[in-house]
Amino acid sequence: MLKILIRQISLGFYQINDDLVLSCKNDRLGYKVRRHLNPHNDNRAFLSNFQLFEYWQYRKYLLRSNSFRTIATTIMSFKTPVRKIKPTRRSVSGYFSFRGKEPTPYESTLERDFVMRMDYDRSVEQVVSQPARLFYIDANNIERRYTPDYLVYFTNPMRKPLLVEVKEKQELESDFHKLRYKFSAAFAFAKQNGWIFKIYDERRIRDSMLENLQLLRNFASRKVNSDIADEVESALERMPLPISVRRFTQRFNSEKKTPGIRENDIWRLALDHKLELNLYEPLSEETAIVGVNHGNF
Repeated sequence: MLKILIRQISLGFYQINDDLVLSCKNDRLGYKVRRHLNPHNDNRAFLSNFQLFEYWQYRKYLLRSNSFRTIATTIMSFKTPVRKIKPTRRSVSGYFSFRGKEPTPYESTLERDFVMRMDYDRSVEQVVSQPARLFYIDANNIERRYTPDYLVYFTNPMRKPLLVEVKEKQELESDFHKLRYKFSAAFAFAKQNGWIFKIYDERRIRDSMLENLQLLRNFASRKVNSDIADEVESALERMPLPISVRRFTQRFNSEKKTPGIRENDIWRLALDHKLELNLYEPLSEETAIVGVNHGNF
């Protein structure tokens, strides 16, 4: 059981957290898990308070019985939503223009931010909203309906698609005793289809990279001359990388003898993936250009 619980960390069902402690009915098992992840007992690494022991017992029951069933309507490729998102007063809903082509719906700002991250990720090929409809049995032995938020396909055909549920951290903590039943069904359904199921909260979505992507999107309407863009790519290929935005613009413009490119042009080219920036640090003139790409998506 200890190996199973530890393995679940790699599947992304829960994360090590600084302010939460594992809550298990089996105190001895909980102690073993905490010691495995925090052998020095330094009080810094704790697990989420999701009821993991109960969850795994229930998941084993699900995989051995017919206590859940799945319906994908007539669309077996899972490329089209099975449910339409309607406006709601409880949260923000709308559409995100994925790669400027596909309007991808969202039902919360956290879902919107998730799609934004997938939009910029070059390894992602497609994001399908509301990809499948599942039915499961809850704690009261009542059949419930559940539709996961997204199914992510990757450009690498060897990489398994990712079935995703986006939930606020607060909701996960307060309602996990109810949510765990639908999550169990999603885990089993993903395994059945050769996918991976993961739960994304704000800790996996809202970080410095997302902040930088939001800043880059402010330059989406800016136009960069195609000839200048080609010259920038050629110049970067001749230079040792990484190089800061400030140093590159200075060298490029000194060679051109004219103010050929500005910092804002760099942000626009980065948004189009013409060049790659280090987006794990706040954007500034000292941001490193780490790579060059030919063409956008």
